[in-house]
Amino acid sequence: MRLAMRWSVALMGFAVVSGCSDGGVGERSPGIDLAVRFGSHLPVTALEAEVPWGGPVTQSVLPHVGPPGDRTVSFALDIPAGSTSVPVTLRLTGRTAQGISVATGALTVEPDPGGRVPAEVTLAVIAPSSPTEWTRSWSWPSLEAESVAPVEVASVTLASDPEPRLIFLSGVLTGADESIVEVEVRLDGRVIDRFGHQVFGPPDDGGAGIFTFEVVPTATAAQTLSLRLGASVGAAAIRDVRVVAAGLPPGASLTSLSTDEDPERLGLGVLLDRLSVPSVAGGRYWV
Repeated sequence: MRLAMRWSVALMGFAVVSGCSDGGVGERSPGIDLAVRFGSHLPVTALEAEVPWGGPVTQSVLPHVGPPGDRTVSFALDIPAGSTSVPVTLRLTGRTAQGISVATGALTVEPDPGGRVPAEVTLAVIAPSSPTEWTRSWSWPSLEAESVAPVEVASVTLASDPEPRLIFLSGVLTGADESIVEVEVRLDGRVIDRFGHQVFGPPDDGGAGIFTFEVVPTATAAQTLSLRLGASVGAAAIRDVRVVAAGLPPGASLTSLSTDEDPERLGLGVLLDRLSVPSVAGGRYWV
């Protein structure tokens, strides 16, 4: 026990001595103590600061823990001797684990040759300047099939993409008198949705509108989206078909709900399910 206590005292004495400098206890080199703010929904794993006295300075960012909203990360920058006499302009970038820039901000700071200067900056989300930069769409005015089992009537090839994307499909199911129509939506052969419709009137009775979407986290290779159509009774048709593949901008907040169950409910105004949207930083959202 005595030996352990003596070693403990010796180590603490060493730590105190090594923490001192010739200029006195607690003295720090000139620099900037940044408070960097950005939305907690952004997948930022590193902060990068472009500084005028050399190459960029990088700092890792730990995963966010706590309720959604804005978060603040401390970023300490030391200024070398001879660079404290003029205002310093800094550009901050938040990057993902893949090195993709998702947020940026800039500020100008007046250094203090004798100490540290506190400063703060809020990063803005980097988004495409227009939706056409990250979307593709296809459309067919009318598709038909005379087959009991669904057969492929249309397909599109989606290029590989390391970033998440959404695939939307919409159309109107129709058919001949008394026909029972079925349509399947497949991604690389996997059924992602299926719809059925029974026609009781003429083909121009308005039909049944369908809409579906699929979230694709990442695609390391090209993918094929196909539409299959069939009718157990009569002929099958679908019109006004539209497919949209939309890449998600880096840092976009996405909330979705899906279930493998086939819910059956009786009544009017019956709740099927509920989607809870977390509170996130301000921005433009689509529902």
